[in-house]
Amino acid sequence: MSPQTPHRVTHPRRSLKTCALMFTLFGLTTAAPVFAEPSAAEKETARSLMDEGDKLVAAGQAAQALERYRAAHQIMGVPTTGLELAKTESQLGFWVEARATALSVVRIPVVAGEPSVYGSARTRAEALAEELAARIPTLVIQLTPTVAAATVSVDEVVLPPAALGLPYKANPGPHVVSAQAAGYDRAASEVVLTEGQQGSLVLTLIPSTAAVAAQPTLPAEPAAATPTDTPPAAEGASNTLAYVSLGVAGVGATVGAVTGIMSLGQKSDAEKFCHGNVCSREAKESIDSSRALATAANLGFGVAIVAGAFGVWQLLTSDSPSNDRATPSHRGFWRVTVNPYSTPNASGPILNGATVDLAGAL
Repeated sequence: MSPQTPHRVTHPRRSLKTCALMFTLFGLTTAAPVFAEPSAAEKETARSLMDEGDKLVAAGQAAQALERYRAAHQIMGVPTTGLELAKTESQLGFWVEARATALSVVRIPVVAGEPSVYGSARTRAEALAEELAARIPTLVIQLTPTVAAATVSVDEVVLPPAALGLPYKANPGPHVVSAQAAGYDRAASEVVLTEGQQGSLVLTLIPSTAAVAAQPTLPAEPAAATPTDTPPAAEGASNTLAYVSLGVAGVGATVGAVTGIMSLGQKSDAEKFCHGNVCSREAKESIDSSRALATAANLGFGVAIVAGAFGVWQLLTSDSPSNDRATPSHRGFWRVTVNPYSTPNASGPILNGATVDLAGAL
């Protein structure tokens, strides 16, 4: 009795991606290799990683599947593994990396006799790269002030100096942009990019406290003299004129008071030489003298009023700079002269009056 031939159990349900990987392995054994030929263990490892990745994607765990696809593509480096890696990167929002992976798939050289799935994978990778090109946002970064030696980073990745101020491609979502330069504090800002956005960001560099303290302190320059319409000497002259005017007012008031008292005295003397309506010659002379003294008293008080008012006005206007500039003609000098005159008489000189000479300009 002949021994029975063992029955081989086959698994009719295989994933399409597993079949594609089998075709890939078959192509690597029949076609001229472009890369180093993977070992049997590496091929089996890549096949297992692709299967695990498919299961994780189906379970909604794309981040874990990404690790498997990346490892399988590093082992095989064929269009089919690269396409799965690019698709998963795109699903997770790594659009910049996904487009780079898709373009690398398109650039894999075509080998004679390679499986047809390779060509299909290249075509799908090229379409994915074109789609992502329109969706990836851009960011223009500028510095103020412009510092040539500044280091600019996006998410701790240093930008080439030539890229500063030009559109920089970045994945959608939040990003931290920072800048550093000698003598300045570190400047940082967070920006959130959306699909297809063309954003801009200006970072302001502030001099560091240590750098400012190290700078030498220059001596302060003397303040320049501010020209004024009225020189200081003119203001002093105005105050002096005010004091002189007040002094003249005092003299005028004194003269008025003295002559007023004298006028009252002469009037009282005249009354002694009058009996009713009849007055002697001495009474007439006293009456005339009293009238003259009364006139002089009035003139004295008048001069006191005018000179006093003028002196007070000078003091008030000299304290106001705006008035000094607005009315420079009021700085003129006044000359006040009181000239009393008298006539001789048998009993002595009689003050008949006085003249007042005011010279100046208002």
